[in-house]
Amino acid sequence: MTEEIHCQAIVLSSFNYRDYDRITTLYTDIKGIIKTIVLRANSPKSSKLIFCQPLTHLNLTYKTKKGEIHSFKEAKVINPHLDLRDSYDALQVGIKLLDLTAKSQLPEEPSPQIFQLLLTFLKKIPEFKNPWILSSSFILKLLILSGQWTLESKCTKCEKLLDEFYFANRSYYCTNCTPSLKLPFSHDEVHTLSSLIQEKSFFALNQLRFSERLKDKIEKLFLISHQ
Repeated sequence: MTEEIHCQAIVLSSFNYRDYDRITTLYTDIKGIIKTIVLRANSPKSSKLIFCQPLTHLNLTYKTKKGEIHSFKEAKVINPHLDLRDSYDALQVGIKLLDLTAKSQLPEEPSPQIFQLLLTFLKKIPEFKNPWILSSSFILKLLILSGQWTLESKCTKCEKLLDEFYFANRSYYCTNCTPSLKLPFSHDEVHTLSSLIQEKSFFALNQLRFSERLKDKIEKLFLISHQ
């Protein structure tokens, strides 16, 4: 049975379909990830193409259809996030947040907390001198909200309290118990991880000392959690 759905949505991606149409993937507040077909979006006289641009925040109305692709009806732009295009790093981080969301969320399984997290972080990106801090904080919060990762304080094997740890096989190890293949986090890196997870002030996050090496490790955490 066809149902008309009204929701907020963030455009994750879109691609051309047939001569003038587009298939758009969106992350919605009440339905999770959905796909819609936007008829004649690429037509020269159409004003619908703006509703297919990644990063755009919309008020969306669509009609449900059998299968995974629903029918776009109408939309209104809330925020096109054009300010993200003023900086290459800001744009890259914005696209990264969309990609992380798409890879971590299952179709049509809503998470209002993650939707709000994505929306808030997209708005904050232009304020950051190093926006990759936001990307790393987003990864950690996303993993925790999705139930795919937690920051533990004890060795999985011997239960020793850890101020630094080695991550392997989705577990935490001290120096004595760690297997040969592992992802090491130093004392300072563990402290930064905790700040990226727990800090509620974006001003304070913007002041963090943050290395490219730690950024790469956090991205590896994401990959390991989704293997």
